[in-house]
Amino acid sequence: MPASCCWNEKELEETLVNMFRCGDFSGICALLRKTALLSLETAKRLSTRVVRNLTSHLSNVITVNNLGDLGELMYILHSIDEDTAKDLSAECIRLQEKILDYIDRAALSDIMRFIAGFYTTWREKHELPRTCIGVVKERIKKEELKDIGTCLLIISLMLRDDARRLLGDIINRLGTIFTNRIEDSSLHDISSFLDGVSMIDIDLAKHMVAENTNTLRGIFAREILRCGVEEIARFLFVLAQIDKNLASTMFRENLEHLERMFGSGRKTLERIIA
Repeated sequence: MPASCCWNEKELEETLVNMFRCGDFSGICALLRKTALLSLETAKRLSTRVVRNLTSHLSNVITVNNLGDLGELMYILHSIDEDTAKDLSAECIRLQEKILDYIDRAALSDIMRFIAGFYTTWREKHELPRTCIGVVKERIKKEELKDIGTCLLIISLMLRDDARRLLGDIINRLGTIFTNRIEDSSLHDISSFLDGVSMIDIDLAKHMVAENTNTLRGIFAREILRCGVEEIARFLFVLAQIDKNLASTMFRENLEHLERMFGSGRKTLERIIA
């Protein structure tokens, strides 16, 4: 930001301080992103003055509801000011007992956002992420396919190549989970799950689909009678990224119904999955 706009920086600082004191980590993330696009140096100064100076107050503002946003804040800070990000993750270690109590009650997607953010900034081995992963291992036994898929997508986007290593043997359980739950799942749930798995391990996703081909064909024929065009289109699109032949087979097997539903859009759908 140019010198003539310095007063804006003061306003930004006051806004960030107020957000931190309210535990509005999501708001801080959004504001720091916008500021960094205009001036990375300004974003770094702000994060240093605001976040580092208020880190000691984290215990007063962290809750079960903003845990995922805290993880995202660590993730964003890492690209703006690594020292500030590490200060925040160090404070999380100090508050480990409190955080783990929240982890037990947090949404699975928030747990994954926290893990990814912490892991990005604190690469040394530590009990905190290991314990969080242990909670995830237990939770996925009960979560719906779509929620598991969302979490896999989150961690794959935030950690990329490290996602599989961090998740460890959770990955090995996904095939059994999928096979046991697809019969009771919607097309939306199945596509969300497969999308998340394919982002982490495309070969595993292909294996899951191959192992459940006939079941998936039956579910598709059943579910298209009661779901909308967007859900059908997304399912076929995700499936086509994993197994084009199977997606095309399902399309042909149900062509009459799909023509009634999609009308002239049927040809567009066919091109997308081809």
